Amino acid sequence: MRSRSTRLHAALLVRATLKVADLFAVQESARAMVVALLERVGAEGAVPERDVELAKLYIGPLSRRFAAATIQLHGGMGMAEELSASRLARRLLMVEFEYGDAAFYEARLLSRGQALPLRNRPGEA
Repeated sequence: MRSRSTRLHAALLVRATLKVADLFAVQESARAMVVALLERVGAEGAVPERDVELAKLYIGPLSRRFAAATIQLHGGMGMAEELSASRLARRLLMVEFEYGDAAFYEARLLSRGQALPLRNRPGEA
């Protein structure tokens, strides 16, 4: 019979594995969106502004969620300056605010009378 601490460690390992799988899905979702957007830009020769704005609205919160999960998975070490996870998390957090945050792009879309997607943003309940 396994000890209580062994069962606890096994459960924590399963949770961490599922979290990593979730992060991989998030990362692949963002990558697919960027690749599709770049392919459209290459085919049309012009930057589709609305698509870029919607991608920014989608990827910004995803990067924040990814950064928070990375820090959490590493525990207290996730905040250590020496750990690459800390630097990655900081960079991901800055992605949301680089070239305008979600509020900027929402206001920009609404000022042109374009509707926003009705679903929740990633990371929101």
